[in-house]
Amino acid sequence: MKTFIRAAALSLLLLVLSLSQVLAQDNGPLAIRIGYQRGSLYNVPQVLDGLKTALHDGLGRDVDVTLTPFPAGPPLLEALNSGGIDLGSTGDTPVIFALAADTPLVLIGSQLSTGGSGILVSKDSPIQTVADLKGKKVAYTVGSSANYLTIQALKTVGLQLTDIQPQNLQPGDARAAFEGGSIDAWTIWDPYQTIALAGGNARSIFDSSQLPPTRGYQEASVAFAHDHSDAIEIVLQQYQKAIEWARSNPDDYAAYLEQETSVPAATWKTIYTQTPPADLEYITPAIVAQEQSVADTFFQLNLIPKALDISAAAWDPAGFVPPTAEATASPTAESTSSS
Repeated sequence: MKTFIRAAALSLLLLVLSLSQVLAQDNGPLAIRIGYQRGSLYNVPQVLDGLKTALHDGLGRDVDVTLTPFPAGPPLLEALNSGGIDLGSTGDTPVIFALAADTPLVLIGSQLSTGGSGILVSKDSPIQTVADLKGKKVAYTVGSSANYLTIQALKTVGLQLTDIQPQNLQPGDARAAFEGGSIDAWTIWDPYQTIALAGGNARSIFDSSQLPPTRGYQEASVAFAHDHSDAIEIVLQQYQKAIEWARSNPDDYAAYLEQETSVPAATWKTIYTQTPPADLEYITPAIVAQEQSVADTFFQLNLIPKALDISAAAWDPAGFVPPTAEATASPTAESTSSS
């Protein structure tokens, strides 16, 4: 009988402790982990402070926001896949490769991108046009926006990836290879492009502004979107305010970017005067269709293992239903051309 009482008391104690832990988690700060790339508005001090305040006031609880930098979109989404971050922003192509690898993500916002990327060669290179890249070593990060830009640029002169020697390099490694002369060209985005051009030893043979506008995306893990849709809406609202702040305060934004990238503020101001940050949008059917075209391109080139249904990964703030890997795989995957 005493043994039974002791066992019952122990069970009750464990239950109380378990409930206490749950209550402590519910009442503790909400952790929001955001991945970003250099030049992101998230890391501007006054923007980050405003985000923290808005989340605290809007959710009625303490919020712990942490930022983690990444050199490119693919490793950022790898971190989202592994549970290392909850939110992030990338170009259009990393989304495609991540969804093809069954990364549990949803698209929560988008911005038009009209420039800021290009194909560089050394100042003294004999390469003058994209057509001259045939048979040459061209570096880009596979699965990044530079991957898609390379495909689209080559298409303008009737070439394909099979006509060049692709070199899969992260930005830092690609820069070293470019400066060391072991590659012939480098497809890259800002601020890396601007840094290379400002150094005086690089020139551009193709700019992304020569193509139709692409899109950048804000992403969330499926789990975070399911549990914290209210927080996501506040984050998106604050990011839009940050965009408006950047457009209205180009000197302050340029000064911040100079500190983060070592690119002179005057250069950044010129870039964002010519192509100011576009407004943030929710994911609309038109945006889904544009990203679907990117996904289809990569599938038809056999660069991803399956066709995708982008609409299944679009976040609807009014009634979110978590997608599954089966949902994002296109039902026409077997019949879609892969030539």
